[in-house]
Amino acid sequence: MWRIGLMVVLSLVAVPANQPQLPPPVEWDPTIDPVWRNPLPIIGSPAVIGDEAYGLLEGHRLVKLSVADGSEIWRVPTQEFGTTYGRRVVVAEASVLVGEYNVVAIDRHTGRHQWTFAPAAGYAPGPYLSQVAGGVVYAGSASGHLYAIDVVTGRSRWAQLVDARQESTVYTPQVRNDLVIAGFTEFVTPLRGGIVALDRETGRQRWRFDFPSEDVSMNFTSGSLVVGGEVIGSSGDGRIWGLDPDSGALRWTLPAVTGPLTSIIPPSRQDIRALHADGQTLVAGSNTGYVIGYDLATREERWRFPGGLLGSTGFEVAVVNGTAYVPYVSGFLVALDATTGQMRWRTDDWQQGFMWVPTVWDRRLIVGSRLGVWALRTGPGGN
Repeated sequence: MWRIGLMVVLSLVAVPANQPQLPPPVEWDPTIDPVWRNPLPIIGSPAVIGDEAYGLLEGHRLVKLSVADGSEIWRVPTQEFGTTYGRRVVVAEASVLVGEYNVVAIDRHTGRHQWTFAPAAGYAPGPYLSQVAGGVVYAGSASGHLYAIDVVTGRSRWAQLVDARQESTVYTPQVRNDLVIAGFTEFVTPLRGGIVALDRETGRQRWRFDFPSEDVSMNFTSGSLVVGGEVIGSSGDGRIWGLDPDSGALRWTLPAVTGPLTSIIPPSRQDIRALHADGQTLVAGSNTGYVIGYDLATREERWRFPGGLLGSTGFEVAVVNGTAYVPYVSGFLVALDATTGQMRWRTDDWQQGFMWVPTVWDRRLIVGSRLGVWALRTGPGGN
C-alpha cells in the first residue's frame, strides 16, 4: 500500500537553514479575524452544501457542521479501520461519500451508514474519489483500476484495469461529456505514466496518452488534471501537456520550471505540479515553491509568484472568482490574483496547517487544518 502515501512522501522535504525568506509581509491575514473556528482537526477539503459542511477526522469519523457558526451537528464512524488514507468527502444528493481506503456512503441527514464500496477486484479506491455525475461517482485506485459506483446502491457499474499488471495508481478522474479521464502512474522499472480516457457508460478505453520522455524513469504524472476544451496534465519531470479531449492527441507542451530558484527546496529533476484553469489562465504550482500563471491561448508565462520559505506548493490549487488559493505543504495558505499573480493575502502561522485547498461558500472560505475547521473572510470587510 506504499503507493497510496507516495505523493505525501515526495513533498515533505527537510527544511535547510539560512535559506530564502518568506514573501513580503501582508497587510491582512484572514485568520486574525475569522468568521468562526471549530477546533476539530479536518483531513482534506471540507464538502459544503447549503448551510452544511462535512469533513473527515482522524480515527475514521465523519463530522457535520453548521456553516453559519461552525457548531457540530453530528459525528459518526465511517466503519473503516487501520490508517486513514483518504481525505476526500463528496456530497451526492441525500448521501455524503467519504473516500477512505474504501468508499463509504453516509446519510447526510441522519448520519446513518448506507453502504461501503470495497471492490471485488483491486483495492484502495477511496483516496482517488471524484465528483458525482448522473448518479454515479468515479474513483481511481492504487491497484490500477478505475471504477464507476452507483451512488444509491454502492454497487459497481463497471471496473476497468488501466494496467493489466496492477502495478499502477490511477488518480482522481474527471468527467467530460461521455468520457471519464484520469492520470496514472505505472510503478515499473523505469517508471512511466500518462492520461487515459474511458467510455463513461461502459468503461471501455477510448484513448490513452503515454508521456514521452528522454528519461522515462522520471516520467510519472502528479495526478493533477484539468478537463475542459483541453485535457491538461503534468508529468513527473515538471512538464505540462495539453491534449485533445476527444482523441487524446498532443496539442502542446509547457516546459518544466527553470530559472533562479528562491525556494527552500533544492533543485530536482522531479516536480509535482498542481493545476487549475480559470478562463484563459492556467495556474500551476511546483515543488520549487513557484506558482506560475500561463496564458492558455498563447501558452506564454503571464506571471510568476516565488514561494521562498513557504516551500513546496500542495497537491491541489483552486481558482474561484479570479482568486487562486494555493496551500503549501509547510502549512501556509496564499491567495493570489489569478490575472496578475499579485499576492492578495497569506496566512502567517505555518502551525495552522493549511495543506488543503479551501471550499468557497458564499463569500467565505471553509478550510480544514490541523488546528480545526475555519470559516475565513475572502477579503478585508467580507462577511
